[in-house]
Amino acid sequence: MTRPLRLALVPLDERHWVSDAPVKIGRIAGCEVLVPPRHMLGDKKELGKFEELGPWLRAVASEVDGLVVAVETLAYGGLIASRTTDHPLEECWSRVQVLKEIREDHPGLPIYAFTLVMRIPAYDNDEQEPWYWAHYGARIHRYSQLLDKVARHGREEDKADLEQLKKEIPPEVLENWHWRRNRNHELSKRVLDYVADGTVDFLLITQDDSAEYGVSSMEQKALRARISELGIEERALLYPGADEVAMVLVARHVNRHLGIVPKVYPRYSSTKGPFLVPRYEDRPLAESVKGQIYAVGGRLVETPQEADWILFLNTPGEAQEEAPRQDVATMVDTPGRNLLDFTEAILHYTEQGKPAAVADVAYSNGADRQFVKLLLRRVGLKRIMAYAAWNTAGNTLGTVVAHASVYHAVGRH
Repeated sequence: MTRPLRLALVPLDERHWVSDAPVKIGRIAGCEVLVPPRHMLGDKKELGKFEELGPWLRAVASEVDGLVVAVETLAYGGLIASRTTDHPLEECWSRVQVLKEIREDHPGLPIYAFTLVMRIPAYDNDEQEPWYWAHYGARIHRYSQLLDKVARHGREEDKADLEQLKKEIPPEVLENWHWRRNRNHELSKRVLDYVADGTVDFLLITQDDSAEYGVSSMEQKALRARISELGIEERALLYPGADEVAMVLVARHVNRHLGIVPKVYPRYSSTKGPFLVPRYEDRPLAESVKGQIYAVGGRLVETPQEADWILFLNTPGEAQEEAPRQDVATMVDTPGRNLLDFTEAILHYTEQGKPAAVADVAYSNGADRQFVKLLLRRVGLKRIMAYAAWNTAGNTLGTVVAHASVYHAVGRH
């Protein structure tokens, strides 16, 4: 009797969306996802026994069909630890080298990895950041933007503002912040080398909260240049996201194992939808859709008729706003979108036998209440194969695309 498909996952941390949800995504397709014992993963700023993750991976490698590995967890102990700990680069890199050892012992084992470009929050709060973020977080965010603006445009007013901020932020704080970012950036570049030499089969570098300007944007540019230099564009992607990535890579493995390349057609609720830049992100929504679809092993198509399933995106009329404030929002439900037509399209295509998945990204950090009421009344949940609305647009998109992909895979086999 053939055993079921199995994956080993080192998640980004202990939270449900990054450790439990990928397990459930895999279960839909009959794929068992193994995760490390809870004590290895820690709790927010409290580090777990993450030094045990390497030995755990080596022990389970012979029992699974692939690995999905969060580099931040393997190297630093988790997402928050990657922002707050002071472990030196070589110590962190030594823990990642277990992937090279596993590759040597299991040359045919697919290894999927993901790492992040560190975020730069725009507020004074150190709950998930180094201690100095409580006092200088907003100013560091502004400092980061000005560094990028000066580098790109060289405007005198930006230079003057940057010099003023340098006087307001203690030198030791800026030194520590730059050191930590440089450490993480260098580690990401080394992981790219692992992609180039075949240690890692596929890598996602995602931007954990982003904006048009900032040091994170500068780091992204450098990473894209390195990807191009190494000639690994098909196997190393960079786009906005974080907490959803393990789900996406589980779905990619399922598609790869079954030999499926899902064809997906995107349909937006608003005219501007594809071109709007969501909150906490740095590019038009349509570009993130392209990245997420490719990441699961899929392909975007030009017409609904070509598609295996349709990705319906509920988008704002003018700009994305925060879900908790939708009672006073003015930029989402505008004449620039038509929810009646949108739900009618979902009805039409599902009646024609086209499976539908819904990414509700009109707001960040929650669902669009007006849309959900209409969706439930006119369409119903039984007609759609996936729905999500949480945190950033990238988080929602990846959840929906992963869920829909494995649902489709089950339907095909």
